[in-house]
Amino acid sequence: MQKLIQSGIAWIAGALSLLLVFPAFSMQKVPAALNLVVVAGEGARNHIRQRATQEPVVRVEDENHQPLPGAMVVFTLPTEGATGTFGNGSKTLTVTTGSRGEAKAEGLKMNQIAGEVPIHVTAYYRGLNAQVMIHQASIDPAAPKAGGGNSRGKPVGGAH
Repeated sequence: MQKLIQSGIAWIAGALSLLLVFPAFSMQKVPAALNLVVVAGEGARNHIRQRATQEPVVRVEDENHQPLPGAMVVFTLPTEGATGTFGNGSKTLTVTTGSRGEAKAEGLKMNQIAGEVPIHVTAYYRGLNAQVMIHQASIDPAAPKAGGGNSRGKPVGGAH
């Protein structure tokens, strides 16, 4: 029994010494605020018949602009109109930030409706949250151009 207690004490002492040597293993300070930065995807124009060429990427930071690994990020697409789905086949995608505090919405594919596609992004970390909107567009390059007219720049029809 005494050996068991001694080995338990030795284990606890070893774990505590690791915390002193490697403070990263100790409890991380809770940030006072979150910043959500768009890294990629803002203003992207995606062809409606292809996967997005620029998938949305955000970085979650603390109030000192240091990246926060382990934050939960939710990407949400519109439910109707010009929209799409993520690689999981859904209009929402939840990603955990990596070591650089970044989260990527992989596999974005637009539906067959051209138009503006606002992507809502919300980050959650230790009771805090932050939101940002990424503005993209679905385009159909094969669609006729609006505005009418002929190839010589003159109006079609009407009095001359």
